[in-house]
Amino acid sequence: MKSTHEKIGRVGVAKYFCTTVCALITVGSAIAFDDESAISQLDAFVLGSQSMEANFSQITSDDNGRLIVRNKGRFWLLRPDKFRWDYDNTEQQIISDGERMYVYDKDLEQLTVRDLDAALSQSPSVALLMSGEKLRNLYNVSAVESDGGVIDWIALHPLVEDAGYEYLELGFSEEQLIALRMEDLLGQKTIIQFDQVEVNVGLDKAIFEFDVPANVDVFYD
Repeated sequence: MKSTHEKIGRVGVAKYFCTTVCALITVGSAIAFDDESAISQLDAFVLGSQSMEANFSQITSDDNGRLIVRNKGRFWLLRPDKFRWDYDNTEQQIISDGERMYVYDKDLEQLTVRDLDAALSQSPSVALLMSGEKLRNLYNVSAVESDGGVIDWIALHPLVEDAGYEYLELGFSEEQLIALRMEDLLGQKTIIQFDQVEVNVGLDKAIFEFDVPANVDVFYD
């Protein structure tokens, strides 16, 4: 039997990536990192990373900082319109096949299907796929004030009112995405850290195909 917090956490994770979950670069502790630098860096990532594969670890906490869920898994990205998140502990998958976004929870036997274009302004995952120009049309892009560390943070604040989250922040070091932070409208915060990142690797498009299992509840959003 899953605890209430576990269920809330898992539904919260799905909400991040369905009604909303990673756009992605450089170090600069010795160089001023301002809004113009943030925009340039985001454009460089979009142009320079046609594919990405990485492990990730994720922590979600409530508005009081209490841990809701801790998880890890594998992430794939293939521009212009495909991504996939596989969660180890919950057997949850979030997949874009280029036309639709699927959020599947095997344990709960639930599947949410959404048109990819409709999710453009509402899902952090879909933000990963956008061109720099499209991102700037839907988000206010700015540099996050440095705390003296080696990570450059880029903040994306959605310009639409129904985005489902307050902000998304992308952390880069040495031209590599290493972290993602976000906060939803209820104050829940999620931190995702990436490791073993590989960029511009050959990915089989079959990775992004999703076959709807039998005997699951399907919701179209």
